[in-house]
Amino acid sequence: MGGGGGAATLPAGPVSAYNPAYGGIPTVPNPTATAGAANAGNAANLPELEGTASNLNTFNQGQLLGQYNMAIPNYAALTQTASGNAMSALQGQVPQDVINLLTQQGAERGITGGMPGSDNSNAAYLRALGLTSLGQMQTGMQDLHQLSADAPIAPIFNPSSMFVTPDQEQEAQMAANLYASAPNPAAAAQNAQSIATPPDKSGIPWWARGAGMPVSLGPGSYLQGNTWHTPASI
Repeated sequence: MGGGGGAATLPAGPVSAYNPAYGGIPTVPNPTATAGAANAGNAANLPELEGTASNLNTFNQGQLLGQYNMAIPNYAALTQTASGNAMSALQGQVPQDVINLLTQQGAERGITGGMPGSDNSNAAYLRALGLTSLGQMQTGMQDLHQLSADAPIAPIFNPSSMFVTPDQEQEAQMAANLYASAPNPAAAAQNAQSIATPPDKSGIPWWARGAGMPVSLGPGSYLQGNTWHTPASI
């Protein structure tokens, strides 16, 4: 049964001067036409190949993650935490303990300068907080790159690896044309028998009428009725 790409066998091209006993002259397929056939077949098969690729990729990734989870306890939870930390950093979120430290340092700076709660001390606090937030974003980008580099990814199955190339299509069509030009085995055998059998009404089988039969059976061989006898069977 054929798949999405068409029938299971290729129809042969026309054969010139065909004779069942001798065969004929095969035609050469047009490379442009066979390339088009390969492209059409690949397009027809693609939906099924995409489904196969999706199932295979999902299976391979599941197997790989299963190995990691067995080798590293709580691997899934650890990677989820690392991913969450990277997201927070990318958003410029500053940890609360860092905010508390900056607030304390700003207050201490104001007290030291004799101006607690002044605009100067607040500006210094906000500047430090802003720089820390930018630093968090940069750290988040670095974390993202590292997570991507470390992420276990199973090999991806490429559906195009199952495509038929124009060369393969051309070779297959040429083979179909050659086979179609071959003689019919029964007709060829009957023709060969007819040529090898001289006209005879003796009733002797055609294969036993050749003059070389005694030589092939050995000296002293003779024909009795329709049976050849050799010295060993006397």
